[in-house]
Amino acid sequence: GPDPTRLFSLRYGGAEDAVAALSPYVKSVRARLSFPSRIHIVVEERIEVAYLSIPDGCVVIDAQGVAVEILHTGVPQGIPVIEGITVTSVVLGQALQVADEAAVHSAVVIMDAIIKSDSEDHRFNLFRAVAGLRAISADTIYMTVALPSTGEDLVVRLGTLSQITETVEWLRNAIYNGHCDHLGKGVLDLSGSQKVFRPDA
Repeated sequence: GPDPTRLFSLRYGGAEDAVAALSPYVKSVRARLSFPSRIHIVVEERIEVAYLSIPDGCVVIDAQGVAVEILHTGVPQGIPVIEGITVTSVVLGQALQVADEAAVHSAVVIMDAIIKSDSEDHRFNLFRAVAGLRAISADTIYMTVALPSTGEDLVVRLGTLSQITETVEWLRNAIYNGHCDHLGKGVLDLSGSQKVFRPDA
């Protein structure tokens, strides 16, 4: 490749650029010569973490908020939908342009924390149970979770992200152990220092 850094590190810059241009799902590519006669190509993929509703369908985003696909049909099962966000511009392979970037960032960080939690604890897949998120602001996200044992929807309010890993772990254990079953209609508020279920009036 023409890039001196790539040249001196024995990387094939042209090949890297060509592979990167194939799909917005490609996050990074490294193509290196390995003596005596091999080429190693390592591709890192973007992992879809959520859908964002747009007027004519939805856009699939990764953990960095990069748009990887636009779907003009209904939302497929198994990946949550983020609602309440106004999308101003979509370019595949680039960060999504939205009216409230902080709210999208918070929603994506929450989904990323859930994915990481699922990868460490295989007893219960919380990601698949999340039906959707509604971003009110960066510090107020409402998440709907389908309880696996009853099929009922549990609405959870999440606040600041300072302890999101611990909050996700607490929620996972509470759902897995059945502590959220049969709470009825209301909101499980995890946004403050205490975890409180507030039933609908």
